[in-house]
Amino acid sequence: MVTSSFKVSRTKLNRLQSKTSSGIPAFEAIAALMWKMLAKIRVGKNPSMVTVIRNDCSEERNTSLSNKQIISTVATDSSLAKLEISELAMLISETSKDEKQAIGEMLERENGTGDFIIYGAYLTFVDMERVDLYGLELKGQKPVCVEYNICGVGEEGAILVLQEPDDAREGSDNGGKQVVVILP
Repeated sequence: MVTSSFKVSRTKLNRLQSKTSSGIPAFEAIAALMWKMLAKIRVGKNPSMVTVIRNDCSEERNTSLSNKQIISTVATDSSLAKLEISELAMLISETSKDEKQAIGEMLERENGTGDFIIYGAYLTFVDMERVDLYGLELKGQKPVCVEYNICGVGEEGAILVLQEPDDAREGSDNGGKQVVVILP
C-alpha cells in the first residue's frame, strides 16, 4: 500500500461542489469524485460497493477525539462510468446502510477474537472533517500541521478527508480539505 496526501483548496472545493447538487457537503463531493476516478482506472474492477466511516457527532463530548464511528456501506447497481459525480455524492449522502449490527453479530460469533478488515475490505471513505485534530493541545501547544495514516488497510484502499487548519496567515485558503489516499 502506498500513502499520498494532497490539499483540496477552498476554490477547487467550491468548483467541485458547483458540479453537484446544492448542499452536498465537501466530504461527499470529494468521495464521489475519487470513487468515479478509481472506477475509471481500475479497469474490470468496478467498485460498486464502498464503505463510509464517519465520526459519530450525535453526542456532545468534552474531548476532541473519540472512538465512536458510524460504519456504513453504499452500493450501486449502475455502471460508475455512466453516473455523474452529483449522483454518486447523493448516494453517499442519502443511501448508506448502517453496518454496526452486522459487525457486532460477526464479533459475537467469533467470541470477540476474530480478525476483521474494515478499512479497505471495500474501497473505504473516512470522513474526519468534524474531528478537531487542530484543537488538540499538548503542554499549551496546538499543532500547526497534522498528518494521519492508517496501517493495515485492505487491498481496496482507503481515502480520508480531514480538515485543514483554520489559520489567518496571509494568502491562506481557509476551508480547504486534506485528502489522504492509501491505495495499492
